[in-house]
Amino acid sequence: MKRLLLAFVLVACVTTAARAEVYDGGNLIVRGALPVGQPGRFQVATSVSEYSNITSYQSLVSHGAGAQLQGVTQITGVLADDITPLGAHPGSNVTSFTFSIANFNDHAVTIRPLARFWNADAADGRPGTYYGAVGFNFAPVTVPSFTVALYTGLPAPGQFPMPGLTFWAGLAFDDNHGTTGATLAELSGVGQGGFYPPTVGTTADKLFATNDAGSFFGINNPFGGLQVFAPIGFNASMAWEFVVDDVVPVKSTTWGGLKALYR
Repeated sequence: MKRLLLAFVLVACVTTAARAEVYDGGNLIVRGALPVGQPGRFQVATSVSEYSNITSYQSLVSHGAGAQLQGVTQITGVLADDITPLGAHPGSNVTSFTFSIANFNDHAVTIRPLARFWNADAADGRPGTYYGAVGFNFAPVTVPSFTVALYTGLPAPGQFPMPGLTFWAGLAFDDNHGTTGATLAELSGVGQGGFYPPTVGTTADKLFATNDAGSFFGINNPFGGLQVFAPIGFNASMAWEFVVDDVVPVKSTTWGGLKALYR
């Protein structure tokens, strides 16, 4: 009986660990780039968006905590934005999501983006419980100097069920265990572009930045603070878009109606 119980505990531990493993996001698709500090618009076309704020670049950039060395990896903190989707397709597969990366170094930098997500259920609507096991480590990308670029990831079916309520979406950046060549200073010079207004869904005038560097995958209630942009007239919002399966609703039909169709 003891051996059976021990085996059950070991299997349970292995299963839990497997569920908590971050996804390999693979290669990102580049959607376009604009100069840092110059407001502009991206021409984008999407299918079924639950949220989209990737059209109007406000000219600003922001980043989370500066990079630190953790083990053999140099990594930044997480900067996250609040996302309120339409709520029309809760639980549907997210087929693509888009975000921005801003490089305000005076030269190109190669970094690895890490996407993280939280429910907005902490005090003041801050990031609270981590959103399922949804997290993506993408292949490294090289971002040109003084640019804000849009990148799109393509989750596999079942990896990313669309939240139906307000949630937080954030990014950290690292040097992929020392393989990209990015220095601490260069990583600290990488962030996200400020975009507003959304064309689908809504977002509040606030960001969340962790106080420390780190991946924060699976971490509930990450320690950090809310931020707003100092310049008056700018909204503290980052570029994010979430596209889902085009789910066709099933039409309600009575049994009598069905019989009439097949007479």
